[in-house]
Amino acid sequence: MLFRSNNFKEIKKIKNNKIVDNINNFKNELNEIEKNKIVYKQANEHIDIIKNMLSDNGIKSSIIKNYLPFINNKIKYYLDIMEININFQLDENFNEKINKDSRNFRKFEKLSIGEKARINFAILFSFIELSEKRNNTKFSFILLDEILENGLDKSGKEIVIEILKHNINKKVILITHDDAVKELFDTSFEIEKEGYFSKIRLV
Repeated sequence: MLFRSNNFKEIKKIKNNKIVDNINNFKNELNEIEKNKIVYKQANEHIDIIKNMLSDNGIKSSIIKNYLPFINNKIKYYLDIMEININFQLDENFNEKINKDSRNFRKFEKLSIGEKARINFAILFSFIELSEKRNNTKFSFILLDEILENGLDKSGKEIVIEILKHNINKKVILITHDDAVKELFDTSFEIEKEGYFSKIRLV
């Protein structure tokens, strides 16, 4: 009986040790989970900060507020050059505010095709200048692909090309199907497709 009693005690002791070991392992795992929880919480806080910074009310909004006066001033400057009697401005959400002949136009779509074309070019020119100002660099040329085709009469096309040459001060490479603008450029090329290849010739 003594042997059995001692054996039982040993077995019980081993079981108790295993239980203690399991409890300790669970405690260690729980501690790791708590540590990871803190790390994940901090990571989520950082993500929330970044999301707020990149939101419409964060850094983007601050940048827009900083450069919006420059953009609107340049838009007005180029619209004046193009002799269009429209006051066009962008707000912080890039919604347009339009005044024409002292009347408030709420929709861009109500303007004529020619007016919309001139406004689009004024916005383009203002962003070209903003890009150069922001990056402190100058572009040597600008490539326009069939951009004069929509909404501009001959006079409007001439004004746009003059602005590009003298105000924006860029070499202009224009891709167009409009033969009438050839005379506005020093050099013209014609591209013709022959089979699987394109042939370029100086006009």
